[in-house]
Amino acid sequence: MNQSCLYYYLRIADYFIEIMRALFMRRVATQDIVDWFFYFLCAPASRLYVYCFSYSYELEWVFRIIPLLLFGFNVYLNAWKVVKVGPNSPNASLLPTVQKAGYRFCYECNFNAPPRSFHCPVCNICILRRDHHSSFVGCCVGHFNQRYFVAAIFNLLPITLSCVVYLEYLYVNAII
Repeated sequence: MNQSCLYYYLRIADYFIEIMRALFMRRVATQDIVDWFFYFLCAPASRLYVYCFSYSYELEWVFRIIPLLLFGFNVYLNAWKVVKVGPNSPNASLLPTVQKAGYRFCYECNFNAPPRSFHCPVCNICILRRDHHSSFVGCCVGHFNQRYFVAAIFNLLPITLSCVVYLEYLYVNAII
């Protein structure tokens, strides 16, 4: 690979990082950038290849593909909503300066953290009812965005099952 191609690949990666930061307006960890690259670029490209070139041109494949495309679209919308809503409320910065009953002081954030909140070392904020930091969407899953995360995971289930059935069909018929 010559030097100019490497330069352009690095510029594309840099533009991708800036677009992700501009869209989500927050600090982005390196592990999240790698996951977003596969999630937003590689996964749709491979899906389009399978949908366009591996199915026959008869009408029956349309009845299998259209629901899968709708499930995939729903997965992307729910994942976007997980990031857009965020794990905390919009009023999370209005935490009390005086420590209330049940609140504890977070030494990483220097804020009074509400009960059942935990500090995320990747996001560097305290998350109310923090479940985990998801590399799938690149942010913490907490109280306000957990329903969208669960909806995205449940919408991945039919897509995964259809891929398993299709790969089993290819294996049984000795196509692969």
